[in-house]
Amino acid sequence: MTEKCRRLWEYSEFVAEVNGNLDSGMPLKTAVAKAIDTCIRKDILTDILRKNQLEVFAMLLTEYDEKKHMKLLYRQGYEKGELAGRQELLETQVRKKLQRGKDAVSIADDLETEIDIIEKIIRTIQTS
Repeated sequence: MTEKCRRLWEYSEFVAEVNGNLDSGMPLKTAVAKAIDTCIRKDILTDILRKNQLEVFAMLLTEYDEKKHMKLLYRQGYEKGELAGRQELLETQVRKKLQRGKDAVSIADDLETEIDIIEKIIRTIQTS
């Protein structure tokens, strides 16, 4: 039991070293390399880090990059959804104004949108 607790503590110390290095502004590769060296000097995860240093280094770079990539994908998806929502709202507003008999110039003025965008939406509505 004590060995498992020790290993868990060592792992958390290693992660803290990496995060501390990143927080101080180090690039990811430097932060990981320095954390590995520091932990070996402090006798933290020494058996694993000495034996598998390159594998640990590569795995951490991949894991951190994956997290960054997933955040980027989420943000891009959110922005696309937000843009699609705005486009849908604009099309709904144009459709309603057309039903009230307004022309493209009036609609563009009312919605404070460029005339070419409104005309494109009108063409889309008329062909669907």
